[in-house]
Amino acid sequence: MCDGCEANQRLKPEGCACRRCKYGNWRDVCRAGAASAAGGEGAPSSPLRLFEGMNAQQLVAATTTQRHVLLSAGPGTGKTRVLTARMALLLSSKQAQPHKVLALAFTNSAASELRAQLQRSVGSQADRVSVSTFHKLCLGLLRIHVDKLQPVLKYATGFFVYDDSAASQLVKRAYLE
Repeated sequence: MCDGCEANQRLKPEGCACRRCKYGNWRDVCRAGAASAAGGEGAPSSPLRLFEGMNAQQLVAATTTQRHVLLSAGPGTGKTRVLTARMALLLSSKQAQPHKVLALAFTNSAASELRAQLQRSVGSQADRVSVSTFHKLCLGLLRIHVDKLQPVLKYATGFFVYDDSAASQLVKRAYLE
């Protein structure tokens, strides 16, 4: 039996007619799972398809029963794929509602890729999932709650956040004036 069989068996719905490979991995998408996840023709495929080809560590991360998951790995190791598979599994199995799922990435491009993969996996449900960067989320929270922080931190309600190049340009412009 290969490393992924145990995790895959947890995913297999009762009455599933999928074939197994010589190592025990599921080859075809379960008709029952695909019907419930897809919701019709042209809809996204079953989330079970997302687990094909994952290594044992990825399967554990994607199928864990813990509520909150933090993935930390190097570039090109499949973090986005694992997160997408996990969210698709949670949404298709009704373990989570889309508006209660939050996925955070470090860069805008990673957040965009995460949203795109999720859209391909779960279709219109992805529109209700919060996908953002850490910085954008924290800035949004700061803007919402700045009135509560204002007496302590002395922030004005209409504050701006500048990146390094914008801050340099602002200082140069202020100096010239």
